[in-house]
Amino acid sequence: MARVNYEYLREFANVRQHEVLDVLDKSSSQQEAANKLGMRVDSLQEHLTRLKKKAAQSGLAPDYDMKHPVPAGFVVKGVSTYYSEDGSVKGQWVKSSLAYENQQDIRDAFLEAFKDEIPRAQPTKLNEAVSPLLLNCYIFGDPHVGLRTWAEETGENHDLNSSINLFTTAHADLVNRSPAAETAIILNLGDYYHADDGRNITLRSGHPLSVDGRYQKVRVVGFKILRAMIEMALKKHKKVIVWNIQGNHDDYSAIDLSLWLQVAYEDEPRVHIETSPNKFYFHKHGDVMLAATHGDTTKPNAIQGVMASDESEMWGQTKFRYAHMGHVHHKTLKDEPGVAVETHRVLQPNDLYAHVSGYRSQRDAQCITYHSKLGEYARVMVNPVIVEVFSPRD
Repeated sequence: MARVNYEYLREFANVRQHEVLDVLDKSSSQQEAANKLGMRVDSLQEHLTRLKKKAAQSGLAPDYDMKHPVPAGFVVKGVSTYYSEDGSVKGQWVKSSLAYENQQDIRDAFLEAFKDEIPRAQPTKLNEAVSPLLLNCYIFGDPHVGLRTWAEETGENHDLNSSINLFTTAHADLVNRSPAAETAIILNLGDYYHADDGRNITLRSGHPLSVDGRYQKVRVVGFKILRAMIEMALKKHKKVIVWNIQGNHDDYSAIDLSLWLQVAYEDEPRVHIETSPNKFYFHKHGDVMLAATHGDTTKPNAIQGVMASDESEMWGQTKFRYAHMGHVHHKTLKDEPGVAVETHRVLQPNDLYAHVSGYRSQRDAQCITYHSKLGEYARVMVNPVIVEVFSPRD
């Protein structure tokens, strides 16, 4: 078998990818190279796919007769190749444009540039036996990581350190008291981050937001909180699914958070990070159908129509259907035709806007356990007082 030439990819490689290419050059197969590198072969192939994509965007794809790179700062928009009767290349037109023309390109480039700096989570083992009939859904309504409040204005101080202590302590309590289910869904119902970028305003209305710390600091803290939650869940559950729903405070950072987590857990087969940009997420557990959305674009009385339309097969195969929504920061539970629809409270205190507007609601998070044949099976709830009783450092 002819050796594959990866040399043209080197100018697009980062430090880790250079190491991958070096080992590939000295190996007889991708599987052998993956074994030497201590990674799965599909992870190695992902590195190659990303490198080939970057090379092709610059005009280099030898397997497709693309051999004319465009200048730095440009990407290839299209290539037209003309062939003679003997199959040789007779002529070629290469169209280019300025690189990163939209925000998605910028986010992809940012992720690509820094993803190898993310420490990978190592595979872990279960601490107890689990039931395949059960699924635990850990539900957190609108966490607003980065929110800063002043007690003189709102009645309670809250900052990034408060978020770390509050959410990790509450989640630890929920995990400890919930049934031993085989599967867990960590459900962030949206607005995980208080602000979507460094301007500290809501993108749609321009509403000013009080944020604790710089943009990068808030992102790192939010990432670490969710990783801590996942690590706790892995000790109790065989499979952990993470849903980061897009909210109206984090249209883009919710997607980025999922992409970063996907990289962090690429070597942990028991974790699945959902990265779909869809505003609606669905899951089937035996006779149970679960749905989730933030609630800024769909009212509770309309969600059953979305479920039946978007996932008609899942709808028809299930007997018990539940929809979870955030956005309103208070609890409601109503039986709509064919589905129980619930909106959820939050753990953190009100921001200044909610406080002066007179919004007052109890605060909690919960784990709802679903049985594959019986529907909702159990509930465990936790409120912020837990921080006064326990600490993640105890």
